[in-house]
Amino acid sequence: MLDLHALCGDLKDARSPLRKEIDGGAEAALTLLRRPSEKTAALTAGWLEDFRKIYGDPAAGLSGHSRLARLAADCGGTEALQLRFFSIQTCCSLLIKIIMASALRGALGGGEPSRRELISGSFAGNYGVTNYGGEDWYCWPAFELERGFAPVLDGLRAAAGRYEGAPSAGALRPEDSCDLIKQIYESMIPKELRHALGEYYTPDWLAAYTLGRGLTYSGRDIGTLKIADPSCGSGTFLLQAIAGKRRAGCGLREILSTVRGLDINPLAVLSAKSNCLLAVLDLLELGEEAVDLPVYQTDALTLEADGERAELVAGNPPWVNWEYLPPAYRAGSQELWSRYGLVSAKGPALSFLKEDVSVLMTCAAADRLLAGGGDVVLQ
Repeated sequence: MLDLHALCGDLKDARSPLRKEIDGGAEAALTLLRRPSEKTAALTAGWLEDFRKIYGDPAAGLSGHSRLARLAADCGGTEALQLRFFSIQTCCSLLIKIIMASALRGALGGGEPSRRELISGSFAGNYGVTNYGGEDWYCWPAFELERGFAPVLDGLRAAAGRYEGAPSAGALRPEDSCDLIKQIYESMIPKELRHALGEYYTPDWLAAYTLGRGLTYSGRDIGTLKIADPSCGSGTFLLQAIAGKRRAGCGLREILSTVRGLDINPLAVLSAKSNCLLAVLDLLELGEEAVDLPVYQTDALTLEADGERAELVAGNPPWVNWEYLPPAYRAGSQELWSRYGLVSAKGPALSFLKEDVSVLMTCAAADRLLAGGGDVVLQ
């Protein structure tokens, strides 16, 4: 397994060989995105639509996007900034998958995945993990391997491979509940850009404190308590929940059936799945029943109520002003504001609402995810 503590430390150092390799990979990816193949162009278009739903429309000219506008101007325009962000996110996705391929190989054996298996994340299926990989926007490099991305991917894999089997590689313990995947993302994406997009990840200590408060209020045993995070991000709250359940003596199946994470962002979902997998890695056994990671890409605002209700909803809802969202997305969820009694405005007037979507997300999560008598605790 890779020494993630050392890897994260070097990733934060702009002068380290690892960081130089990552930055070079992102530049190479950006070059390809500027002259994409037809399939890559289609995936990029899908990512841009998701971008507007997740972060808001940067072309809307809203005053709240002033920081983003300044970054876009420095980068050569909004489209140029978005493509750069996409290229860095793509390399982040690949690095996470490289880490997880190493982790599974170290724990359960097996050989190196092919380039295409690595890009898609399908290598996890060889270990009985059924829903880790999948075709998402960040799989576009599979269509560019013959156009120059193959050496980029090999370089990323070689750079990460230098942390394989390091003396302190065994220092990562599931009970530590340290979100190292979050650290990777925060190291790769410039802070100014993350904050301009409204990305503020919850520190591990704050997630532990918030979840602890929720457990106190619920008065229930964490071992059997069903916990859900409707906007799980990299899975920081899920990690805390899993760590608590492990300390309570829970086994693999009990953990996976009582923890659930949702997020609209595909890279966040990959990160959360990776964190959950790392947290139970030592409990996996090759050849046993298939493992389905309890993290799903979905929008809590459009989620249909189901029977899998949680007794504790915990997390950090997205802090995005409603007016920043694309018109079609706002129109599709306008009815919810009135349903939950949050506003009296209706019709066109609702389009100018300046409330934060976190309020609506909290109400929707309580309505669609929470069991009767359950509790909600948010950061």
